[in-house]
Amino acid sequence: MKYFLLTLAIYASFGIVGLNKTASAQESDQKALEILEKVANKTDAMQGFYTAYTLLVEDLADEKNNVKYGGEIWYLGDRYKMIMMGQVLYSDGSTNWVYQEDIEEVTITNFSEEEQSENLIDPYFLIENYAKDYTCRFVADKFENNRPLVEIHLFPNNIEESTYSRIKLRIDKSKNELFEFTLVGNEGINYTIQLNKFDGNTPVSTDMVTFKESDYPDAEIIDMRD
Repeated sequence: MKYFLLTLAIYASFGIVGLNKTASAQESDQKALEILEKVANKTDAMQGFYTAYTLLVEDLADEKNNVKYGGEIWYLGDRYKMIMMGQVLYSDGSTNWVYQEDIEEVTITNFSEEEQSENLIDPYFLIENYAKDYTCRFVADKFENNRPLVEIHLFPNNIEESTYSRIKLRIDKSKNELFEFTLVGNEGINYTIQLNKFDGNTPVSTDMVTFKESDYPDAEIIDMRD
């Protein structure tokens, strides 16, 4: 569950990149693809970025189970550092480091395609493959709190194997940036990411997104790599 929540945050933070128009043009709305391409081009041009976000978990059957978490993420190339739920997650695209504050423990694991598929730990799993794995639909233009928004839905092409029925994206048209992201779950639980701050201008250094044992001197290091 924690990995899943952490990954949702990554999805929202990266915006939309790796658009493959050829793979989805026959089924997806051209208007939706054009909007997503603008977001993709802006995100691709960044050397790195920072975002602060709020994750909302909504249980449609029992609102008492609804929870809210805040988090931050720094991204540079295939590296990132994410803070959420008392955890700090680092990844360099081949190795993951997860620091858990409550038990003072760092777990090191190899990245694997199996993890990528089943747990979606790698942020690029969805971002680089959504255009061929989803049908993109323009829904509506909206204007909320002096912000021009456009809503686009992504529907899984293989719905039988998906744990959610669709992904709802709300994009700020004036900035060509993702504003909100919702996974609509098949079992009545929805996950929404709201971007509170997005900074693509302040440089992100390699040092900022690299795990260093010296930052966690009291933590036990558990290396689970092969």
